[in-house]
Amino acid sequence: MRHRGAYGRPRIVAVLHRRGRRVNHKRVGRVMREHGVVGLTRRRRRSLTRPDVVAASVPDLIGRDFTSPSPGRRLVGDITYLPTREGWLYLATVIDLYTPRNGRARDGRPHARRPRPRRPRPRRQTWPDQR
Repeated sequence: MRHRGAYGRPRIVAVLHRRGRRVNHKRVGRVMREHGVVGLTRRRRRSLTRPDVVAASVPDLIGRDFTSPSPGRRLVGDITYLPTREGWLYLATVIDLYTPRNGRARDGRPHARRPRPRRPRPRRQTWPDQR
C-alpha cells in the first residue's frame, strides 16, 4: 500500500498494531492534536472525459430546444461511467424528446416533482364556554 506521505490516525494505529504496539485510536488522535499533526488527504485528480484536441468540434443540432413534434423525430443520448467491484460499467442511454417523462430534466431541475396536494387542516374544536 502506497501512502505518499499522507498518514492519518487510522493508518498510524494500523501500523502500530502491526508492529506489536497496543494503542487506542483515541490516544493516537489526542497525541496528534497535541503536536499539531494532521492527516493529509491527497486525492489524485481523475478525469474520465478527455477531449481530443485534434478532432473537429461537433455542431449542436438540437440548438437547446428539447421539444419534439412527434415520437421518434428527436433522439438524444448520454453516457455515464459507474464504478463497480468488477470495474467500470458504461451506461449509455437514448432518450426520445417527445415523451413527457423528460419534462423534469428539461426545466433545469433534475429532481423536480409535481407539488403535493394539500390536505385540509383539521378544524379546531371549541367547547361551548370558549365561544
